[in-house]
Amino acid sequence: MSASPERDPHDEFAQAAKEASDLGRYAGLGFQFVATLALFGGLGWWLDSKLSWSPWLLVTGILLGGGVAFAQIVLSVNRATRSNAPSNGERTPTNSGGKRPPTNSGGKRPPTNVLGGRRPPTNSGPGGS
Repeated sequence: MSASPERDPHDEFAQAAKEASDLGRYAGLGFQFVATLALFGGLGWWLDSKLSWSPWLLVTGILLGGGVAFAQIVLSVNRATRSNAPSNGERTPTNSGGKRPPTNSGGKRPPTNVLGGRRPPTNSGPGGS
């Protein structure tokens, strides 16, 4: 029989706590989105009733609220992604690790063509044309 490694209950608890925290954060984002739409829509509706511009300020409020709510979600997700990024310099698809492309001896980046790809090496050495 092969011995199976024992699971640490603290690791399982920490994983469950992280998942619950993520769930709460993203559920909060949904509530925040709806609340922002309702706030801006309500403000537009109220201004429409005062200024008799119905329905233009309501529509403007809803569109503006949607834009603000979307921007809040993007900022929150970026912040969460940045805080979950590996801190040991490990490269992931979403985190390049801050590494820059290699440079040549002059300290400049290698030349690129119009589409951003690297140029093929030229044969300008001895015997080349």
